[in-house]
Amino acid sequence: MQIFGISFWSIDFINRKVYIKIVTGWSQGVGTGIDIATIKYNQDGIIQWINRYNGSGSGEDKGVKVVVDSAENVYVAGTTAGAGIDIVIIKYSKTGTQLWAVKYSGTGDDKPYSIDVDDSMNVYVTGSTYNSASGLDIITLKYNSSGALVWSRVFNGSGNGNDYPVYLKLEGYNYCYVGGVTRGTDNDYLVIKYNSRTGDVVWSRSYDSQSNEVLRAMIWKDSDELYLTGTKTVGINTDIWTLRVNALTGDTVWTNIYNGATNGNDVPTHIALHANSRVYITGKTISFGSYYDLLILRLSQSNGELEYENHYNGPANDEDAGLAMTGGGSPQVVGSSFGINSGRDIVFL
Repeated sequence: MQIFGISFWSIDFINRKVYIKIVTGWSQGVGTGIDIATIKYNQDGIIQWINRYNGSGSGEDKGVKVVVDSAENVYVAGTTAGAGIDIVIIKYSKTGTQLWAVKYSGTGDDKPYSIDVDDSMNVYVTGSTYNSASGLDIITLKYNSSGALVWSRVFNGSGNGNDYPVYLKLEGYNYCYVGGVTRGTDNDYLVIKYNSRTGDVVWSRSYDSQSNEVLRAMIWKDSDELYLTGTKTVGINTDIWTLRVNALTGDTVWTNIYNGATNGNDVPTHIALHANSRVYITGKTISFGSYYDLLILRLSQSNGELEYENHYNGPANDEDAGLAMTGGGSPQVVGSSFGINSGRDIVFL
């Protein structure tokens, strides 16, 4: 079975090997069109179970994001096609039994971008929903452990342009942070802080460096620290723009701009932390003579200053990029790298 559009949950870095536990995406069914396919592996890479979801219209159903709760139940957020494109959330038991599936249908096409679950097995999903008057808006949904909708909130930015989320992160049971992009005269970073219990907006804030900014990753720490990273456009290229935000108020604490040696495109993909001292970012940067290199940055948590950078250039001098990383004292990165006569390979640093 071929599976496309892969999203994974839980990369374990053990003895310098990478273990991927849960994968979701889509594959061609027999008489059912394109279905959501979800696979669970053990640490030896052996498939434990496969489950497919075929929506009521037997149209294109695609898994987008996946998360696992403390009891090892699996939650998949995806799209299902009927009269339009709707968001679907599916809950599986640890053994792969489908427990429930629910759909969200807005006034236009809907797509999920991120999913998280709390310790009471409440599920939070954020995505985009289309409105003819305002274009793309951000939809955020909370379901209880039985799949009943608790609240839904739609966010339309002040510019009335296209707004979309990138990431959703929970602060315990109390707050839900949605990070994304809002469109005014150009794109800006956006963060919305919701009360998790009621769905009320605690604060929302856009962040603008007077160019075109696209949020790529976000991480929360304690009750008052939020770190954002993404790209800002400079001329025809992009630099990495990282912010520390006060999570209580939304105020900016510090900002950092990284521009690589070639003044080319620099793009982050993931952010991680070490205790109270370091911010790690991985992604890619254009380097002299080697096209894109895998990039690792370390910033100070206290003031955002760059402490070091490291590059990895694969054997083919082609496109290399970091995909995910751990934090801690010795961060570990999994990325992609082009080999000689081997195409795109996985690299572990």
